[in-house]
Parts: sequence; structure tokens; C-alpha cells
Amino acid sequence: MSEGYRDWAHPSGGLPEQAPEGLVDIYTAPWLVQRAGDASAPADEGSLAWLMVVAIALLLLAGWWLWRHRGDLRLWWALWQLERQSARVIDAAGERALQDEVIRAIGRWQHGGRAPWRERLAEPWSAWVREIDHARFGRQSVHSRPAPDSWRTAVVERLRAMRRALWRRPTA
Repeated sequence: MSEGYRDWAHPSGGLPEQAPEGLVDIYTAPWLVQRAGDASAPADEGSLAWLMVVAIALLLLAGWWLWRHRGDLRLWWALWQLERQSARVIDAAGERALQDEVIRAIGRWQHGGRAPWRERLAEPWSAWVREIDHARFGRQSVHSRPAPDSWRTAVVERLRAMRRALWRRPTA
């Protein structure tokens, strides 16, 4: 190699002359950077811009989906909270309050009111509301009432079925 090459190939304090034979040193000459400029900067700026566009598009899409399904999400959240609350309810007054809350949540989901329009509910929901109404207003003696543990298990399973059916229903 020429002596001129050695002048700019390594800055002062660079590789010594006793460096191993296979050692590769990547060093860009200062005069090359001045002439060509930093070639990686435009590529990084362009890819960052596209990355931002994609991120904003994904956020907008997620926001649109959340807005479109906000009622379903509210009902899902209410049913999940009631499912957790049913584990703590033992007495008949708590059972009735839990049933009232389920009916109110279905009414808010259906049309924003406090009670659902029973004749306008789709089939699995109308059957569930009839079942809850029968449990709320039907005649039950102390002897026909199920044990708290079996009642709690049945309510938890029914609330889980409602939450699953919420996402499986066809959208109109």
C-alpha cells in the first residue's frame, strides 16, 4: 500500500504495525464523509416517517374499533365485575341485587336505559333475561332455594356464557 493511504487510514493512536494479519478495521476516511455526506441519514428519516404513519394508522384503527364496540365492551366489563362480585354474595338480598345489576347492564347495553326491552332481545339474551326475571319475581320457598355454593356456581357460569355470547353474536 502507498504511504498516503497509511496517513488517513488510521487516526493517531490507531492500529499498531504489529496488528494481526487477519484483523479488519473499518474506518471511513474523513475526506470521503465530506464529499458523500452521511448516506444513512435520509434512509433513517424516511423509514421513521413511514413507521410513524403506520403507528398512527394502527392507533386510529384501534380507536375506531373501540368506539364501534364501546357498548359491547361496557357490557363485557359489567358482566366481568358482576361475575367477580358473585363470589362474595351469599345471602338472598345480595342475590337479588346481583340479578338487578345484570338486568340494568343488559338494558344499558341494549338501548341505554335501565331495563331491557325484552321483546326486542335476540334469542339467547331473551331466554337469559326470562330466567333472571323468573328468579327475581317467581315464587321460591325457602326449601326450594338452591344452596349458596350451587347458586353461585350457576350464576358464574351464566355470566361467563353471556360474556362469550357477546362476542359471538352476528353484527347487523
